[in-house]
Amino acid sequence: MADAGGGLDGNGNGGSSSGPAGLPKLKEILRRQRQDSDEEDTPDIEFVYQDSDTLAGEVAEFYSYTENPEFPGVQKSFQECMESFGLPAAWGDMDEAQRNRAVQQLLDQTEVSSRPQRLSAARAILYVAQGCWLENQSDADCLRTCKENVMILRRNGVFGTFVELLNLEME
Repeated sequence: MADAGGGLDGNGNGGSSSGPAGLPKLKEILRRQRQDSDEEDTPDIEFVYQDSDTLAGEVAEFYSYTENPEFPGVQKSFQECMESFGLPAAWGDMDEAQRNRAVQQLLDQTEVSSRPQRLSAARAILYVAQGCWLENQSDADCLRTCKENVMILRRNGVFGTFVELLNLEME
């Protein structure tokens, strides 16, 4: 409580019966700070608020954090699977019919009882979905190949199969 002489109460607050004595002073300080900040030349910060970046930016950011150690393994799985299917080891050396055949055979491999074989086929499909990065000369080529390959995978029903495979692996 504030005393009758306008001193401090038990909490260290000054005041009188009409309200806190420091309030007008606080308002004056805040008003001056606002004026000072309005008068300052503050540079505009250019920042684009978006939910996503470009495809190249998103892919680069994703791979900068996660999968780098696994790149050689997915490429090796792809080559081994293609060899066992009697297909060229390079995606770029296949025609459209061979690519569709490769995807279908990889899908068949994801349904075998052997877990290592299922995972090898899944890694090979991942290599295809990643744009067969080892076969490309530039990031632009890899992104173009990635888009084309994802459409091939989609047409061959890979998405549904992978949802089932993930459910199976979770059990």
